Amino acid sequence: MPFVLGGKTLRLNRPFTHEGVQYPANWLHLASDEDKVKIGIEILPDVPVEPDDPFLDEIIVSSLKQDLKAKAKDTVAHALAESDWYIIRQTEEGIPVPEDIAQYRKNLRKELDLVRVRIDAASNMEELEEAAKSDLIYLVVR
Repeated sequence: MPFVLGGKTLRLNRPFTHEGVQYPANWLHLASDEDKVKIGIEILPDVPVEPDDPFLDEIIVSSLKQDLKAKAKDTVAHALAESDWYIIRQTEEGIPVPEDIAQYRKNLRKELDLVRVRIDAASNMEELEEAAKSDLIYLVVR
């Protein structure tokens, strides 16, 4: 159920302040409806969502896009971290990074860019599933 106080929607698991009183993050869970109404909170009914609602699909796809891009970035960051010492050694001691390592790192970053573009271009779940299929896993397990 949405809760509104002073024209602002209160989010669950978030602390809030009202009339100088600070309420902890779990207050909305623990307080009775009577207590909520006492301080001026409006308890709004849930809005039913249709399973085939295109707006809902858009929200889900948008959220999944962010998750997939973050996972791809983490995968690349983890893979790059394993060879970071070559870069540090080059910076500190002037010893060149082996060409195969430099190319591997370049390929990882290039593939990440391609994955991001494919994910951003997806407009529905089917396209997003296809975009999520990546060569990243093969580049990481070299």
